[in-house]
Amino acid sequence: MSRERLWVFRPGPAPGSWTMDFHALRDGLTLAEATSGDEAFRSLGLKDVTRYPSACRLPWRRRLGGLSARIPDGCRIVARSGRAMTLRAVVRLKGDVLVYREEGILDDGRLAFRVPGAGAYRFERVAPATRGSGRPRGTGDPARPVPASSS
Repeated sequence: MSRERLWVFRPGPAPGSWTMDFHALRDGLTLAEATSGDEAFRSLGLKDVTRYPSACRLPWRRRLGGLSARIPDGCRIVARSGRAMTLRAVVRLKGDVLVYREEGILDDGRLAFRVPGAGAYRFERVAPATRGSGRPRGTGDPARPVPASSS
């Protein structure tokens, strides 16, 4: 979860490859205070989310000793506000650090939003993944946001 968006990872078309889809929580649903073991997460289903278009699927690539993903050109959504925009996002994972930034560009070229306002979010794992729990590695591990460098 990030910014009330569910990040869904799936095996990609090539052996060993991965993709990531964004799903937005439906109006009125919030998980800001929930943790991975809460009923709010366990009962989350397709009726609770809106999937971004397939053009917004992020292919993950191995880079510089880690993984990176970027929303492909052509990812367009209509926000809850009714404004159409093109999304851009970059996600990097190296070791226990995930760096993320995203922005929306309106049709006239103006910036609709940028998160964070400057730089990028930087999250560091603060607890090891639980092995043998039946969960994908890292799911439910506590993480804390830390100030980002200009990476």
